[in-house]
Amino acid sequence: GQKNDYSASIRPNLKLKQELDFLTKGLSVSGLFSFDVFTDASQSTNLTDPSYYATGRDANGELVFQTTKDAAGTFGFAATRSSTRRMYSEASLNYSRSFGKHEVGGLLLFNQSEFIDGNAASFTSSVPFRNRGLTGRATYGYDNRYFIEGNFGYTGSENFSPAKRFGFFPSAGLGYIVSNEKFFEGLRSVVPYFKLRYSYGLTGNGGFSTRFLYLTQLAKTTATGYQFGIPTSLSPVYSGYAESQIATDPSWETSYRHNLGAELNFFKNDLKLIVELFREKRKGILRADQTIPFISGFGTVNPTRNIGIVLNKGVDVTMTYNKNLSNRRWINITGTFTYNNNINLEDGLPPQRYPWQTWKGMEVDAKTLYIAEGLFKDDAEIAASAFHSLNTKPGDIKYRDLNQDGLIDAADVARINVSGTPKLMYGLNLSFGYKNFDLGAFIQGTGEVYLSYGMGDGTRPFNSGAISSGLMSMVADRWTESNPNPDAFYPRLSTNQDPNLNYLNSTWWLKPSGFIRLKSAEIGYTLNAGFVKKYGMKNLRVFMNGTNLLTFSKWKFWDPELNDTGTSSTNYTRGESYPNIKAYNLGARVSF
Repeated sequence: GQKNDYSASIRPNLKLKQELDFLTKGLSVSGLFSFDVFTDASQSTNLTDPSYYATGRDANGELVFQTTKDAAGTFGFAATRSSTRRMYSEASLNYSRSFGKHEVGGLLLFNQSEFIDGNAASFTSSVPFRNRGLTGRATYGYDNRYFIEGNFGYTGSENFSPAKRFGFFPSAGLGYIVSNEKFFEGLRSVVPYFKLRYSYGLTGNGGFSTRFLYLTQLAKTTATGYQFGIPTSLSPVYSGYAESQIATDPSWETSYRHNLGAELNFFKNDLKLIVELFREKRKGILRADQTIPFISGFGTVNPTRNIGIVLNKGVDVTMTYNKNLSNRRWINITGTFTYNNNINLEDGLPPQRYPWQTWKGMEVDAKTLYIAEGLFKDDAEIAASAFHSLNTKPGDIKYRDLNQDGLIDAADVARINVSGTPKLMYGLNLSFGYKNFDLGAFIQGTGEVYLSYGMGDGTRPFNSGAISSGLMSMVADRWTESNPNPDAFYPRLSTNQDPNLNYLNSTWWLKPSGFIRLKSAEIGYTLNAGFVKKYGMKNLRVFMNGTNLLTFSKWKFWDPELNDTGTSSTNYTRGESYPNIKAYNLGARVSF
């Protein structure tokens, strides 16, 4: 078959600026308008071929086939179309002026945006997405040493009720360039630049996936309805309507963030270091309020409220080294490091029956798992342990009986304080030049991250029966009676006709998944200008590069960047998403 895609986009923008020095020096006004129209269409055709299943061999040894799909000559056709439109406009008044040792600046900006989804499938999604806001900033600096800044944002969204449509989000910051003080003069040869800064501010989020939560919405029920009169097989059945969304009139999700940073330069400003500590508390996160009892009449629909609270704390480090050496040699190295630890402070869940099932105080994406204690060694250990299943045998996974009731069930599921969201992320960008050659590379990595090996076809042996396939390289590492390895990857193998608890979501399948990846690398050579000038060219550079070249990780099953859902959901994926591909390119860049 074949598929043809057609797309077109229009993205013009218009910007105007007018200096107002005739009123006062440093004053200006500007305006901006832009819109983005995107259309996309695709047409696909396919021819379905018949398929067969080998049932055995005949007397001559030839395979005997049974037709499973007789679809020869069947053509299929499909077409899709979509379009979107986005508009943005702003107007601003700017001021910047110096008075001796004093520097004063200001900004007042109005903006609004609108997004229309031409593919809307419901009335709710067809309503334009609109935002409107007013932003202000005032800055003051003295003698290039002391700085203060204040900001505010007054932002509105169509997603909220008229009474809560706008939110006010102020912020303030202080800066101090220590290296410009007289007492620092003796250290400038070692540290030519040293700055301290601190900021505190509020930001708002109103881009919720569910729109218009301040409105109650009704939906037709799918449950068995009512028949009027004497019910017969021919009598019409009338179903009713129930609340699919209960109005709660939410407001903006608000972030309260502290930042404390230091900037230092060394070696005549060739080496630059930025270290920043941050603490952010997000309040008013939208979550389903599950503290309301079922007997209240709300049924299966829980009101969504601004009840979630999450605390983030961490550090950002950036180090850059730039150096132009003699004889056309240069070097550039930039490294980044981020560590972030998040804690769920309020989740909207009712008090849990057991403390090990509590989400509060743990990571936002903390996983929900049984705790594996190893593999059963023999029947005596099985008999002395909590009841797992009637088919439990040596080599099966042994789970911890957390409530000590002698039975492994849902009460033994625990919140494990690890997640598929990395706490640690780092990167290293390298580039070197020597005469006409240049070499560059980008390395990235993650740490303190764990993924769960999800179960299904391909990952769970014999998932669909005794003849279903599995990953041979992994299945070979398994517990057997002749090789009772307690550290084998797979426990005792069994088919779906031998049900047991081996493939529950548990810590047995939880593995570290941090990685180091050579994300990209490039080598190039620029030909001498005198040589290429003979052929009418100004510059010619040939290069070869590649992406996703090498990956080092303890997680060997699929690309660790694909995650496993990264949430506490029990529906773990198995790497079905399309992975990062390895690519090589060879090219030339010519200018005339």
